[in-house]
Amino acid sequence: MEEPPPPQQEEPVMPRKIAVLGATGQTGHAVCAHALERGHLVIAVARNPHKMNGLKSDRLEIRQADVFDEEGLVKAISGAAVVVSCLGSKFVLPWKEETFYSGSIAVITNAMRRLNLTRLFVISAAMLRSEVQVPINIQNPWTMFRKAVRTVAVSHLKDMERMEDYLQHNCGDLDYTIMRPYALISKPASKREIAIETDVDQLTNSAFHIYRENLAQIMLRGIEEEIWVRQAVCVAMRE
Repeated sequence: MEEPPPPQQEEPVMPRKIAVLGATGQTGHAVCAHALERGHLVIAVARNPHKMNGLKSDRLEIRQADVFDEEGLVKAISGAAVVVSCLGSKFVLPWKEETFYSGSIAVITNAMRRLNLTRLFVISAAMLRSEVQVPINIQNPWTMFRKAVRTVAVSHLKDMERMEDYLQHNCGDLDYTIMRPYALISKPASKREIAIETDVDQLTNSAFHIYRENLAQIMLRGIEEEIWVRQAVCVAMRE
């Protein structure tokens, strides 16, 4: 009787030094943790490094920087091969203007150019443009949730659009990837099917949220496989 073939082994990962901006946030923390698990070197960049709790590794370096201080940011990301921005801002009322995302991306990209860095990942949102046209289905609560988010978080979403526009129109010299997750939920990584599309309309009726841990894994896949360069990638769990 023939013996079954041995299980295929994963290709070894080439370690990279990854600078994670917003490392004390939930998504940033997840990216740092998974990057360390995968054998990468991590520079965790935070405005308040003392909030960086729970991660210990000789491959982890914690640096302080404000993303609106270009000089400080240049020092913080120096030595990295990849920059991952997991930055997020506080809630802004719908009638107030948000400028955090569009303002910080200009500083980040300028700092990268000064160091001859080209690989960049940023987090945006899937509910930006075409999502507005999706009709509400009262039998599917997620469609109502998306409409509510679009209404309440309109200032955030508009500024994310400006961030994306800045990258697409001003950063042709950088190898950026825009991650567009649906609603982010803080739960352990799931083994459910993850939809990854460069066309948001492909996800409209089939996927509505994703866990931060899964998003972190997908971003690391993009780094390791060197894919989705100068693309916006929508990610969500299949329902």
